[in-house]
Amino acid sequence: MFIDRIFLALTAFALSFTWLRYYIDDNSVCLLGAVAAVTLLLIVIKAVWGGRKSKKRLKRQELKETEKLTAYLCFLPQDKTLALLKTIEPLKNAVPAADGLTFSDGENTVEVSARFSASPFTAGEFCGVVKNSSADRIDIFACKFDKDVHPLAKVSPVEARLFDIKATYALLKKHGALPPCVTNGGKRPLTANFWETVFNRSRAKYYLMSSMFLIFTAFLTFFRLYYLITGTLLFLLFVYARFNTRFNHTTAPKGL
Repeated sequence: MFIDRIFLALTAFALSFTWLRYYIDDNSVCLLGAVAAVTLLLIVIKAVWGGRKSKKRLKRQELKETEKLTAYLCFLPQDKTLALLKTIEPLKNAVPAADGLTFSDGENTVEVSARFSASPFTAGEFCGVVKNSSADRIDIFACKFDKDVHPLAKVSPVEARLFDIKATYALLKKHGALPPCVTNGGKRPLTANFWETVFNRSRAKYYLMSSMFLIFTAFLTFFRLYYLITGTLLFLLFVYARFNTRFNHTTAPKGL
């Protein structure tokens, strides 16, 4: 946020000016040096964290949940798999069909086929689903599709939409339908909890306030150097806690 950048710039300026003033008596030189340091810091932050907001890239936690969902669906009986899909809002009124579910979207009849397994969904299986369908559209859910399936889906006489495990995960997450065993991975390691607590964004403001207090009071004590060092470390801790994505999981990507 813009306000965060302002606080960051002001604190970085105060920190840089204080360090420079500790060694240099010329205020104008310290002022120019502090401005240069702030500019460099903002450029570095932009370069390091600015390009990490890709919508197509699953975050680390989401990747783990996707792997759990894959294993879960591969062993889930077909009737329970269909029941899980029916928790998705568009499928709540779907009724059982010969090989899955069927519902009407107002204009077309849609057939839903769930084929989760450890093996990729093949082109032969796709042709079999199309031949046996009388619907206007087919939605096929599977863990993975062979590379030949997507070209076939484009030339299929019936409109076909393919949902692999990533698309299935995004859809279930969007509608709050992820199984608890996927989102609750059991007891987490103490080290993970510790670092997520230390580097959590919610704690950044405390690091910033502590850093500013030490910086502004450094010249009022006999331990000036120690105050500057500690204030600098707290400022760096503030920067990482505020902008890192490793320990601050972002919102999952929107569903299809």
